[in-house]
Amino acid sequence: MILATLPCNGRHREIEPPHVPTWRATGCPAKPAAPLPRATRHRLHYRKQAIAVPDTPLPLEINRHGDHDVRIRWNSGEEAVYPARFLRGQCPCAGCVDEDTGKRIVTESILPILVYPTKIEPVGRYAIQIYWSDGHSSGIYTWERLYAMLAALGGRAGAEPPAS
Repeated sequence: MILATLPCNGRHREIEPPHVPTWRATGCPAKPAAPLPRATRHRLHYRKQAIAVPDTPLPLEINRHGDHDVRIRWNSGEEAVYPARFLRGQCPCAGCVDEDTGKRIVTESILPILVYPTKIEPVGRYAIQIYWSDGHSSGIYTWERLYAMLAALGGRAGAEPPAS
């Protein structure tokens, strides 16, 4: 049974669902390291798990653009330049957004004029963490969040973002 067709560098490949053991009636959070006694083996059963196929395009390339901005080329064919000050103003961390109300605490207007990324690191397979010149580094920018920002930048591939 084929669950999804995933794009892979312009080619499509079909994937089979993995067979993952799950525990029932044992209360074990994970598979024990030692083999199960014969009497409890019947409690282990296998089921097929669906593979989550992301709806959001994934980045193919993340680079600097000029001295301060960040350029992302998406597998959907779009390419966007994210101004550094704009990205810093969109930080999703708890220090920049009030956790209770969701209201933005840090905005572009209170940021230093010259703020830029000093380092960008991947976070798993779903996001990047940006270390900023103003010492801030706790925001995690997911692919979904970055792709959604395209609308604020003018949308389609080749569109130059507003000046930072």
